[in-house]
Amino acid sequence: MDNIIKLKCPLDGIVLTIKYEPGIENRVLTCPVCKRKYPFSQFRMDAQNPAPAPAPDDTNLVSVNFTLGKVVIPGTVIAYQLMPGRNIIGRKSASSTANFQIDTAGKKGMSREHLIIEVTKKPDKGFVHSLSLFKQRTNTTYVNNQPLAYGDSVVLSHGDVIQMPDAVLRFEIPDDEGTEF
Repeated sequence: MDNIIKLKCPLDGIVLTIKYEPGIENRVLTCPVCKRKYPFSQFRMDAQNPAPAPAPDDTNLVSVNFTLGKVVIPGTVIAYQLMPGRNIIGRKSASSTANFQIDTAGKKGMSREHLIIEVTKKPDKGFVHSLSLFKQRTNTTYVNNQPLAYGDSVVLSHGDVIQMPDAVLRFEIPDDEGTEF
C-alpha cells in the first residue's frame, strides 16, 4: 500500500506503522507505547518507506472514530466486540489468557496470546484502535498484506484485514450515521 508509512518514536525507538494522510506533517502524534506526544517532524521516517508528497490545498487530518470497533472472522458470524484498554487475541487453549480465543481446529501456528488491540479513548476525539504483536517470537502476521513486526503499532481503520497463521480477521467500526434496518 502506498499510503502506509513507518516512523520511529523519538524516545523509545518503537516503530509505528500508520496510514499517511495529507496534513499529517502538521499533526502531533502520540506514541502508543510511551504515551508521549511529539510533532510529526520529530519522528524518524523509515528511509525505505517515505511519505507521499502532500496534495495541494488538502488539510484533511487523521480521523478518529467515536465508536468502539470489533473484529470478525469473515464468512462467519463469529465476532469480538472490542473494549477500552487491552484486547488480547489468540488461539483457543485451556491455558490461554486471550480475551478473544479463536478455534484453530488443533493447528498451532497462532500463539495463545498473539495480538493486542489497544483501544484508547481520546478526550473529545473518540477512540483509537492500535494493533501490535503480543510477544517477540510470533509467526508471521500481516495487516492489509503488510508484515507486522514486533514493536510495530498499527492504527486500525474500518475494513483492515489482519492475517494470522490459521485465521483471518477483519476490523470493523459501525457507521454512526448509517441507515439501520
